[in-house]
Amino acid sequence: MAQPSLSEVQEALLADERLLQLFLQAQDDIVRSKGQLTHAATQHVPDSPLIASVVRSTAFSVQQQLPGAHQHGSSCPAAWSAKQVDGSAAAAVLNAVQQRWQTLVLERLHAAQMFLPDVPLASVSRTAQELDNLRRQVADLAESWERIGGSRSPFTAPFNAPSVGKLLYDAEDVLQALTAEVQVPTPSSNGAAAQSEAGARPSSGTDSSSGTAQQPVRTSLLQAVRAPSRAWLQSFFADLKPEKRQVGVDDVLHTWFREQQVQQAYRAAGTCSAAACRAAARTGLPASERPWVWAAALGLHAAPPAATAAAAAAASSAKAACGDGSSSSQAQPPTDAAALAAAAAAAADMHSDWWRLPSERDRQVLQLLCESVEQQVLLTDLLVCADVQRIADSEHYFVFEEAMRAMLLAFSRDASGSTSAAVPAAPRLAAEAAGGKQLRPYPPSGVLPFQGMASYLAPLCYLYEQPAAAYRVFAAMYGRYWCRLHTLNVQPAPSAGLPVLCRTFLELLQDVDAEVYRHLCRLGPAALDLAFPWIMAAFVGHLSPAETLLLWDRIIGFDSLLPLPVLAAAVMTFRRDLVLAVHSSDELLEVLEDLSQLKVVPLMQAVLFDT
Repeated sequence: MAQPSLSEVQEALLADERLLQLFLQAQDDIVRSKGQLTHAATQHVPDSPLIASVVRSTAFSVQQQLPGAHQHGSSCPAAWSAKQVDGSAAAAVLNAVQQRWQTLVLERLHAAQMFLPDVPLASVSRTAQELDNLRRQVADLAESWERIGGSRSPFTAPFNAPSVGKLLYDAEDVLQALTAEVQVPTPSSNGAAAQSEAGARPSSGTDSSSGTAQQPVRTSLLQAVRAPSRAWLQSFFADLKPEKRQVGVDDVLHTWFREQQVQQAYRAAGTCSAAACRAAARTGLPASERPWVWAAALGLHAAPPAATAAAAAAASSAKAACGDGSSSSQAQPPTDAAALAAAAAAAADMHSDWWRLPSERDRQVLQLLCESVEQQVLLTDLLVCADVQRIADSEHYFVFEEAMRAMLLAFSRDASGSTSAAVPAAPRLAAEAAGGKQLRPYPPSGVLPFQGMASYLAPLCYLYEQPAAAYRVFAAMYGRYWCRLHTLNVQPAPSAGLPVLCRTFLELLQDVDAEVYRHLCRLGPAALDLAFPWIMAAFVGHLSPAETLLLWDRIIGFDSLLPLPVLAAAVMTFRRDLVLAVHSSDELLEVLEDLSQLKVVPLMQAVLFDT
């Protein structure tokens, strides 16, 4: 059955009230049946592909489970380790899962418009006179981000309609897509041999001696990827070893170490070298220097030759003053701290203005994007505002609600959002004009809003006072890191995508504490069901803001999302006594609900390096 285009959806929904009646009737029927209406049963709905899509989307919303999705406890390796597939089969699994995922999200978008018939997919652009009339209502607000960020702004007034439940998708939907099984051909004898070399057991139907083809098997995307071993993780995270002093631990105990780290971070930011700034971030950054170092580590600055030379001289002086930075040289306060500070200050003073955020260009970019929001209303704007409202209910982030709303609305208009992302957005909606010309995606960023997107922006509001600065860093971090946390891809470590991150968590937990792992599987909610919301949200809303930023230091420092599954496994092992003492899933959820008092660095060190 062909999917209707976005224009067909819009025209039909606005023109035919019988669709709304059918939708409400189908919703009542599905609710009364407790979500037992299957996807296959909806294929026989009459009248048009659009009606069938609407009813199927209702079934998905009520059931909240994809066909073949996991049940609680099915993410235990005992249930699926024998189904590993080779690289070619993994690509087939990925393709099948992505097609199913695109169908689900598009149907959720159709359903969203059914709930909100007065909000079009894309409205007609406002005229200059209409814009002037609206701007006069908020004449006291000079900045464009203030005009669109306010909850009672005339530009966001159409977004006050009821929200659509789970938006387009949330962490539960993504997890179900990862664990939903699809049918793929099993590998040949060569593939089976490769699995054996990697330590995976070939499935029972393999005839490795004759090379005969096996019967197709059902497997999931989670089963189709490989995780790095604990030994590999120990090598990769060598800078996290306990013998190396860390911000987040030693700076609390030693004032001299905190001052030394401030100077080191200052020098690294002054060089504007991404490699130097990432190296500094691996052991954590002082709060005062974190904004500059992050910006440089993300490649948002390019130092002129004079500044680079001055910073290199400062670094040379620092090395002579402090030694090589090992634990033995850090055991005592540096003897020439005054010389160190003077050298760093001399280098930084030469370029103290141009390398700080936001630049004039940053302000102009945000202003243009906000003006684009003013000119045209999109259905996705309402979904963005609904997600911001969720994170704004937090005691830590509510003060940034207006700025976050403005920046995320602006991001939806940023065409560079899809072109600069490390992995492409999925699904990606785009229209094709007559003659085959490809039009811009919908929304312009190519990123459909989902529940939790605002989490990737909220902690940055603590670092950058100006929204233009926070927006630029957010866009860079999304393109480099966060886009991997809600898309389905099989990129391996260290640039791991979401499936590899989840598999890393599972195998690391089983390796470090098999007893906890087995107990979680017996209770009901599998380990991944509990940890997946932490991983997908990058722990925002679970840890305190200060600890979240320390965790993100390591993400930027190691240029990888692997700190997320490592910390998730560490939380489970840290609370092993409480976990082993509970006897029901409700008690287990209560034990793991509050992570706000946890310290990131000691936990990660323990799970990686404790024997």
